[in-house]
Amino acid sequence: MNRMFDDNRIEDGNRSYVVEEGAGFVLLSAPHQVEHGREGTIKQAEPDTGRLARCLNERIGCPIIYRCGSSLEDPNYDEASAYRDRIVRFVEEKGIKVVLDLHEMAARHQSMVEIGTGHGRNIDDRDDLLAVVRRAFESHGIEPVTVDTVFPAAGFFRVSSDVARRSPACCFQIEMNVRMFGFDACPSAFEAVCDSLEEAVIRLGEVI
Repeated sequence: MNRMFDDNRIEDGNRSYVVEEGAGFVLLSAPHQVEHGREGTIKQAEPDTGRLARCLNERIGCPIIYRCGSSLEDPNYDEASAYRDRIVRFVEEKGIKVVLDLHEMAARHQSMVEIGTGHGRNIDDRDDLLAVVRRAFESHGIEPVTVDTVFPAAGFFRVSSDVARRSPACCFQIEMNVRMFGFDACPSAFEAVCDSLEEAVIRLGEVI
């Protein structure tokens, strides 16, 4: 899966996350870019989420945050999370209105993208914003796209649910099927995902 890094526990001094500032009101997050622990088990990194975030930061200058370093903390599960706290502060400091929290899901899932909204709670029931995100993927041929089916991001300590609860931002959890990123995947698949996220960020910035 990892086309950019040989080490999925990217060393970066003493930091456990990196924030790269940018323009606009949409923040991209990649909390599982590196390996993370959950209930005594080390879970595989999702490196393409970080690659996508950096790609969009370079392309359109949107702000991003991603995990790094050797810590096994899991911002999408742990009760306390400096990563989630930093997002909340960033939202307040920079006036961020939407957070897109990027994840990869296993190949066994039928959908190519699952959008988690906490059954609407994490996005203030903004169906118009949900439609923008969904159309962005479908317009680039990425289907099927499901919503709140397998990964609703409804747990109390999910990045999306916690940040939405503690800040004014609308938060989406975006689960992307690893079939689009594997070594046997068509190179254009990654570009289609990147193009989809670019469209989502731009359109959200226009309507929020």
